[in-house]
Order: sequence, then C-alpha cells, then structure tokens
Amino acid sequence: MKTSFLSLFLFLICSSLYAQISFFAENILLHNELDIQQYIKNTEKDFQSKEIDLSLTYFKKSVASKHYTFQILFKNIPLLYASIKVNTNLQDKLISIKKENIDISEILYFDANI
Repeated sequence: MKTSFLSLFLFLICSSLYAQISFFAENILLHNELDIQQYIKNTEKDFQSKEIDLSLTYFKKSVASKHYTFQILFKNIPLLYASIKVNTNLQDKLISIKKENIDISEILYFDANI
C-alpha cells in the first residue's frame, strides 16, 4: 500500500501537470468562438505569441451555459493534452477560463533556446 501511494505521489509530482482557472465578475461578453480566441490572445500573456494559436475542438450548449474547448497549437502543431476550456452563460457573459496541462512559457523558452 505504501509503495503504490508513494508511486502515485511521485508520478503526480514528476508529471508537472499545469492547470489554472479564472472566474470573472465583470461583464465580458463573448458571442462566439472568434470573440473568445481574440479575448484570450489579447488578455492572456502566454497566448500573445504569434506562434501560439487555438483551435475549437468542442462546443456544447447546455440548459444554463455554453462550453467551449480549444486545442492549443504551437506553430500549428497541436500540443498533446493541452487545452483551454471556456464557459459563458446563455447571454454570452464570460464565466470561466481554465487552462489545462500546459505551461506555455516553458515551451516558448525551450523553443527560443534551441
């Protein structure tokens, strides 16, 4: 039991998964996927590089909100397990942005030092 717990702990530490979620109180209206992509490129520091892009991979309209998932692209190559999830209410007001499994600053640093 201790060995499996230790293995899981080491895996989680070494895998360096990265997630960040932001919630918004102000009225930011994003009517479609292009508005969302533009907003992220203009406000999220890591996404202001011309080498980083977003591609919509999932959209669902539920009873109370809209859910978008974007694949993160680096030089038009999809990054494995790297995505951004954006949620808006039905009036297109931004609720949350969640960046998953990627620290883009590390990729940009690595690419700049090759």
